[in-house]
Amino acid sequence: MASGGAEIAPWAILLAAFIAASGPTPTPTPGVAGPTDNQCAVSKMEQPTDLSQALLQGAKSRMVESYTLYQPKPSTQDHSKRDIEGIVIRVALEEDLNPYLALALVEVESSLNPYAVSPAGAIGLAQMLPGTARRFGVDNPWDPEQNIRGGLRYLKFLLGIFDGDLRLALAAYNAGIPAVLYYEDVPPFGETKAFVSKVFRIFSERMFNESE
Repeated sequence: MASGGAEIAPWAILLAAFIAASGPTPTPTPGVAGPTDNQCAVSKMEQPTDLSQALLQGAKSRMVESYTLYQPKPSTQDHSKRDIEGIVIRVALEEDLNPYLALALVEVESSLNPYAVSPAGAIGLAQMLPGTARRFGVDNPWDPEQNIRGGLRYLKFLLGIFDGDLRLALAAYNAGIPAVLYYEDVPPFGETKAFVSKVFRIFSERMFNESE
């Protein structure tokens, strides 16, 4: 019970904690989550197992709804797979990242579909949540070039945090920075472990095929 006031509802405390943890600075822009929300471990669970998870997942959904109100999803896909691969390779080179790594990331995240939307509300080729997309310069998440550029900039940001450790950077891309810092390794989440393994496998296959 707050001194001299009404009792604060538990859901309000949880939601306030979620919003505070999402921003990368002490004074985040209202309504915009921080870079660590890209693949939050809680939102990536298949089904919420308790009230706090349900509330956080609901907050994510509302963010996506408000963001997509002014960025409507295109009705048709007008990019071929070859077009998408070309964009990914070009943007990766411009962002000083290995293009085969970029292709592996996009293949695992969205199967090279620029209009993919996950159950958690991640959008486009690099499967970016709205707050992360904005932070990394994405005005229109449905635009293939903007989306992949934002995703690769976010990956570079994570590589900087984890001293170039690609395993940890990919794990954070999927599960969130706090989860990786907490476990000091790839978190023991089935989806995250599978994600890291798939990206590495496809990356290695593409590199091997290129060397032949």
